[in-house]
Amino acid sequence: MEFDAVFKRVTARLTDTERTAWFAVAQTFEELPPSIKAEAYKQGSNGDEISGVFHRGKVYPVKDRIVTEKWLEEVILHEWHGHAGLKGMFGKDERLQHTQELLEATSHPI
Repeated sequence: MEFDAVFKRVTARLTDTERTAWFAVAQTFEELPPSIKAEAYKQGSNGDEISGVFHRGKVYPVKDRIVTEKWLEEVILHEWHGHAGLKGMFGKDERLQHTQELLEATSHPI
């Protein structure tokens, strides 16, 4: 799977500014912000099972944990819609507007 191409396709309806503001791809768990890693350790995780995180308004897909196109789509949609989207429902946020567009951009029905 070509991660960057799939990521770009799934987030194609976003502007580069929105993509940069709302997503930060980490190559590995170790590249995630220290506060995310600390919370994972606190919860008894060593990071092996973490393929994506929503933290402080950003979605962090973890590139080396995502090996299929479908998994990348699911991680983006889970973090975006399941976490960021819920926050957006209760405030003035454009993310909900993009959720349907992200769903339409996936190659596999959910």
